[in-house]
Amino acid sequence: MRKLNKKLLSASLVLAPLATLPIIAAACKNNSNSNNSGYQKSLIKKQLTQNQVMLDLTSGILNQIYNEDVSKYATSAQTNPKDRVKEALLNSSSELWKDFLKIFKVYARKKLATDWQFFSKLRNIFAELKIDVTSFSPAPNNVPTDEQLKFILQNADVLNTNIRLDIEKLLVIYNYLIKSRTELKNIANDSDGEDKVKKALKTDKKSMTDTQKELHNALNWKGDDLYLIEALMNDPIVQSWNFTDNRNIELRWTQGRIRTAKQYNDLADYNPDEAPQYKHNDPVQEWEKESTLLSTGIKENNKDIGETLKAYKGVIKNSGFSGRDMETSISAIKDQKSPIFGFIDPTTNKIYGPNEFAFGDLMEVMKKRPIAKIKDEYIDGVKNGTIKKIENKHLTLQYWNETANKFEDATFKDDKFEAKFKIKKVDENGKPTTKEDEITVTYEVNRIKHDSNKIGDVVVEWKLSTNKLGKRNYYEFQTRLKSDNNKWKDEHKDNPLEMPLSQFPKTVNLVKDQKEFVGKFVSKISPLYSEISKDVKKLTLDGTPWSDAEQKSRIAYNIMFLNEKDYFKKAMLYYKELKLYSINETNLHTEIRDMLRQIGIL
Repeated sequence: MRKLNKKLLSASLVLAPLATLPIIAAACKNNSNSNNSGYQKSLIKKQLTQNQVMLDLTSGILNQIYNEDVSKYATSAQTNPKDRVKEALLNSSSELWKDFLKIFKVYARKKLATDWQFFSKLRNIFAELKIDVTSFSPAPNNVPTDEQLKFILQNADVLNTNIRLDIEKLLVIYNYLIKSRTELKNIANDSDGEDKVKKALKTDKKSMTDTQKELHNALNWKGDDLYLIEALMNDPIVQSWNFTDNRNIELRWTQGRIRTAKQYNDLADYNPDEAPQYKHNDPVQEWEKESTLLSTGIKENNKDIGETLKAYKGVIKNSGFSGRDMETSISAIKDQKSPIFGFIDPTTNKIYGPNEFAFGDLMEVMKKRPIAKIKDEYIDGVKNGTIKKIENKHLTLQYWNETANKFEDATFKDDKFEAKFKIKKVDENGKPTTKEDEITVTYEVNRIKHDSNKIGDVVVEWKLSTNKLGKRNYYEFQTRLKSDNNKWKDEHKDNPLEMPLSQFPKTVNLVKDQKEFVGKFVSKISPLYSEISKDVKKLTLDGTPWSDAEQKSRIAYNIMFLNEKDYFKKAMLYYKELKLYSINETNLHTEIRDMLRQIGIL
């Protein structure tokens, strides 16, 4: 356990030249002493000192989380956690280095997006500090190579923006969000495999609101992704693509009905002048595909459509969206049947993806609503009271077979009815092809209502769905079996109802108010509330496109970079509860104490 006091700091700190540190110059800009070289140097020294304190903290924590790994690569004589971690980081075989490198590559791309010379300028900074830069020449707008990164790590302590510290802080957050290291599990989990910190809240809920209690109980305390899922609930995110365009709308409005990625991209790519349109509705960048792009769960031409959709806006906070589909309350998530992703109808704000469109195709193929009746062999039993309660097995359900032009009996299996249909696949332009998908439709009885006198009508409530198109897509209807002459046959037997096709569109219209195209595709990154074991329901990423380790890591990366400050604080307080570090406030220098308080860990 690390105890922090003023003696933690190195006796000598190298200061970087003022001219190469614009961030310090900016900090001094409005100060009356801004032209005072001594004052500016004191600010730099203060920042470098604070960096060292934070490195002691982060390295001390990482030394414990990666203890088995660090012990393989740190020299046996080395006992200082900060130096042990550094030695492991400089070894390309260490797991710590590999995790560090993955996060650094994302960090580097984000830095280059705001300053394409961010890394190439480091050469001059190091050179002015009399550091040999013969082997260090990062190219502008390029992520440093592994060896260049190691050079930075060797000399990071002289930098006002300490890159090693930046990545270590992100690693601290990452291991909080995803508890994958055995060393941390051994510290954080009890003998039942449940998170000690979260479980401790179980007996002390007086300060919790009802909503907080509901979320607390819905979390899986045994899950390695416990705090990742909690983050998705408390700070919900979406992956977003969107564009607007009103050019020549009076000529193009008929093109607004789409159902495929290509149709969306054709609208996003519109170029009436045929001149190059730089940075116009660009798709995801290659580096994002490799690190932060999340799966949409939808494939076209054997590729996730997230890789090809234009006008990529990244992973953003779930705000500014309306409609039940995008709600993120615990009650809304509990009601959510399956992952939500697709094109947003700009008029209704409903979300439609390939599964929704295919369900519309299915409803069109089914054409007529099913009809039901009580089987002939059970009619006398119902009439004379021998059958006291009508059950599913007493019923017959018939579906419309368009090819045969007649109703046919559905198969009764596992207390449900089933029928098979074929729908045509569509090409990238949304046109039907000759290829077909076979869909097994399930008709599940939700409820049977029958008067107690056993001679009245029988009302059966049904749910029509198919596993192939997701739990979100279903149709509920009821059949009334008239008791005429105690035969209990469907009231619409001779005049069957049509399927309500308008409720299940096969396309979405991106034209809003006849004025503009509003193209939006979203993927709501949220858990589902479903069974994780027999009769136990919890929030989980199982059953979503983000259930594997790689996708969870990508979610963590996005959360870290969206809200680093808050999640660093959450992570540090968590590790403090686990006693991975402690701070003796009474011995701290005032400035260090103020800094730690500002961060929120004191």
